[in-house]
Amino acid sequence: VFIKSESLHLWPRRGGPIACAAERRVQPLYKRLHYSHRFFSLSVSGTDIDVTGKTSANRWEFPILLKYRPSSRLFISAGGAVARVTKPSGSENFCFRGFIDLDWTCRVQQREAFELQSQSTAGIVIGGGGETRVLHMRLVPEFRYTHWYGESFRADSSGFRSTRDQTEILLGIMF
Repeated sequence: VFIKSESLHLWPRRGGPIACAAERRVQPLYKRLHYSHRFFSLSVSGTDIDVTGKTSANRWEFPILLKYRPSSRLFISAGGAVARVTKPSGSENFCFRGFIDLDWTCRVQQREAFELQSQSTAGIVIGGGGETRVLHMRLVPEFRYTHWYGESFRADSSGFRSTRDQTEILLGIMF
């Protein structure tokens, strides 16, 4: 969701008319990524072992769009985008419990995000939406599809990988 008012820009935005019914837009989007996975779980003779991992990272996406307005309320947008993953980190949790001691004992070890394949990727973007006024606000719902050319994350051992196709429904609120 991007929010804009005339005096306060919570999402940096540059725009200006290119032609009568077209404009250009740069709208950075921030996403916090989290995922967890189980390496393995084993139970033998009353002893349980569970090994899991967690990874988190920040992702900034910078779509650069040309927006065409066939009418005053509808628009179609297309362009490109670049994405950058920052501050990737991970941890592994090794937990076990024995036959005598039924409480779980865990050891946490910090690690780098080994699943990170590329910190930067580029893609193409298409979308469309509308604009309406409610009281003193402009509401701008938008559907956006992005196809990324590269994967940011991939772990061959577990089959985990980031998707290259991304669909989003965004809501712009302007005062």
